[in-house]
Amino acid sequence: MNQEQIFVSSEADKYFLRNKNVLDSFTKEQDTIYQLIKKFNRKDEITSVLELGCASGYRLNFLKDLLPNCKKFVGADASSLAIQHGKEKYGLELYQDSFVSFQYPEQFNLVIVNFVLHWIDRDLLYQCIANIDSFLKSQNSFLVLGDFFPFYPHKRKYHHVEKELYTYKCNYKEVFLCSNMYQILDEVITTHDKNEKVNNLSRVSVSLLEKNSTEFYEIVK
Repeated sequence: MNQEQIFVSSEADKYFLRNKNVLDSFTKEQDTIYQLIKKFNRKDEITSVLELGCASGYRLNFLKDLLPNCKKFVGADASSLAIQHGKEKYGLELYQDSFVSFQYPEQFNLVIVNFVLHWIDRDLLYQCIANIDSFLKSQNSFLVLGDFFPFYPHKRKYHHVEKELYTYKCNYKEVFLCSNMYQILDEVITTHDKNEKVNNLSRVSVSLLEKNSTEFYEIVK
């Protein structure tokens, strides 16, 4: 059983139960992603949002009041308990599914992926990257990517389970930027716990990227 299967089968629900009260009391002011989008001067272009790893959908609920032209808010999470709670609390379009297998018949012009990629099996990482890219429209769409941002790549044992599970921390936005189909518009460097000092274990990047499949390539003769 790989990490993806373990997380979907048990740990996702346990994670949600450990953090349910924190998520329910989380505010817009505390949410770095909400604040990043709030100051974005092209919010009016956002008409559909997908959050992968949405927990209960609390962030999507925040964004309803921030994105006046957005008609579709969709979320997916591995935890069935989180999805059930979010549907009841917020009335959102939420799906219980793994990061690898989730599918949707439409593309979006904003996709949010926050603190998910460090969980992914390394054998599945590029499949997940491709999935994220496939959900975004080919032009004038945006990706918000939040994850650990260490000074050097490393893995760390996950202490909540006895099985040999690791989190993998590296500069994930570079995977998108090196394709030259994405460019960075804004970034916040912070820490996982606001009371922590910045160090190799705690440093976090939350970045806003724009996708355009062809226009970021310079024409040469």
